[in-house]
Amino acid sequence: MAFGNIFGSLYLHGLLVVATPGTPVSFSQNFPTNITGIGTVQMNANQIILKAPSTNQGTVYLVFRGGNKNLPNSVIVDLVPGQAITLGTSAGNSPYRPFDLMIDADVPNDACRATSVIAA
Repeated sequence: MAFGNIFGSLYLHGLLVVATPGTPVSFSQNFPTNITGIGTVQMNANQIILKAPSTNQGTVYLVFRGGNKNLPNSVIVDLVPGQAITLGTSAGNSPYRPFDLMIDADVPNDACRATSVIAA
């Protein structure tokens, strides 16, 4: 069950677990980041909140789709165990598309908790 609303203020993507380092997982690992019906509507967010659990054994990485932790120009941010970050705030515009973002890790089964903040 997904908590939050793809159109509402918070959308919890859950704990995104990386089984194989170097093979990033998408924000839709647990729940969809788009709506399908007549066409497809991509989720857009004003902010992305990330938290690396303190139980992680290594660094986790937020990367662009198509990249991984080994491609420096695809890494947006790296998080050590226990670290959290909020990516940007924008008024009236939604610059982040969770579909375009993925999580990678140095250690198998490390994870990152992700939440999208969506302005109404």
